[in-house]
Order: sequence, then structure tokens, then C-alpha cells
Amino acid sequence: MSCPRVAAARCLVAVVDGQSLSRQIPLQEKSLPEKQRPLYRELCYGTLRRYWQLDAALKPCFSKGLKRKDSDIRMLIYIGAYQLFFTRIPPHAAISSAVEACKTLKKKWAAGLCNAILRRCQRDGEALFK
Repeated sequence: MSCPRVAAARCLVAVVDGQSLSRQIPLQEKSLPEKQRPLYRELCYGTLRRYWQLDAALKPCFSKGLKRKDSDIRMLIYIGAYQLFFTRIPPHAAISSAVEACKTLKKKWAAGLCNAILRRCQRDGEALFK
């Protein structure tokens, strides 16, 4: 795996489940090339810093909910939303990379869900965060 978004999603799932961030960051970043580590760390720290804000805004988008085993998909969507609203990454790149990360996780069924939620975020962004 050499996808910083997938590594960040795995790290964040572990942290939300009660693991130590200081332990998870280096554990997941081992699999990444040196050039991708700064992005990975930014995605982890930034998404975690905004976690409750993202959670409150995005929870209504998961009308059917997700199974516990699919927490990585929820985190990829949170990471994508973090990129849309709080970074300079272009919206099309944030959405596309999150969708590709779903496919990297071998959860192609989630690619459409991820795309739909992030496109909705792009379209209705400010309304979601009110």
C-alpha cells in the first residue's frame, strides 16, 4: 500500500477506536514512501483536529449507516471532506483521490457512496457546517 489516504484512514480508525495517535502515526507511515509522509501526517492530524465538526456535518449523509467493518470508508469520506474544506487541495483532486482510495481498499461498492457524499459536500458545503 502506498496511498497516504488509505494509511490515514487506517490510522484514524484505530485512533477513534481508542488506540494512541503517537503509536499509530509511525506504524502506518512505514508503508509509505518518504515523499508521501507529509501529506499522510497532514491528513491524520488535520482530520482528527476537525473530527467532531466533520462528524456532525457528515452524519446525516450516511442515511443507512455503515457496518463497523467499513469504518475505513467513513474515515476516507471524512478525510475527503477535510481536504475539501480545510486544505488547498483542488476539490476534484480531493474527491477523486478519496474514490480511488476506496478502490485501493478493494471496496469498489463504496466508491459511488464516497463520490456522492463528497460531491454533496462540494455543492452544499456551507449548509452542512451550520
